[in-house]
Amino acid sequence: MAEARGSRLEATLFLVLADAGLRLGEAFALCWDDVSLVDRTLRVERAVSAGHVKLTKTDDSRIVDLTARLVAVDAVVALTAAVSFQ
Repeated sequence: MAEARGSRLEATLFLVLADAGLRLGEAFALCWDDVSLVDRTLRVERAVSAGHVKLTKTDDSRIVDLTARLVAVDAVVALTAAVSFQ
């Protein structure tokens, strides 16, 4: 069962990385306040680096549109719940 859940989490992570264009550390730093399923957007303003949450690589925040595929599978919700450091 743990292996199946890990596989789902990994698939979700790769989908968010590919469809939203996030860096790995940015995806790991997502929290609920960053997600708007109503507006279909993600606010990216933090990243995990060397085990610490800090500003993004560019020190700028940005808004990313969620693809229909991400919204349809609730990928962002699953990833945020699974890996959030907040």
